Amino acid sequence: MNRKSMREKLFRWGGETRHAKEIEEKISAYKILIDSLYGAKTQELSGMPHGSGVSDPTLDTAERNEERVAEYNKRIDDLSNELSNMLSECKLIGDMVKKLPPVQSSIINLRFVRMGTSKKDTWEKIARLSGYVEDYARRIERDALDNLIKMYGERK
Repeated sequence: MNRKSMREKLFRWGGETRHAKEIEEKISAYKILIDSLYGAKTQELSGMPHGSGVSDPTLDTAERNEERVAEYNKRIDDLSNELSNMLSECKLIGDMVKKLPPVQSSIINLRFVRMGTSKKDTWEKIARLSGYVEDYARRIERDALDNLIKMYGERK
């Protein structure tokens, strides 16, 4: 494996890491929606006529809510499955990045997770955020890539 192919793996890992956060936020949103459905309210008596038939608005609301809860739970299951498939793929790279020296790990995280595929001023921003000059930040990334390539080769 060379630096270019390791960078490709890291870009994929960074993108999937960001996407995993989005999925977790969606799952949280569905759980909030489910919690909000458990407040079925009864019909308020106002003294005004409400139609001629016999109905049970609380039962109707509860039945609709049960259908929504089932639908939301299915969406949560689908998102959870997508997340677990993605995370199993990313786990190897993430574990390797964690084993890097802290300086290299932070540069890799800035470069591939935080900046992503952004092309404009990437190294300038990384240098500013890390407190290093651009050339030194690039050298740290190269050293980190070499370490990751070595770790990747040793895992087999």
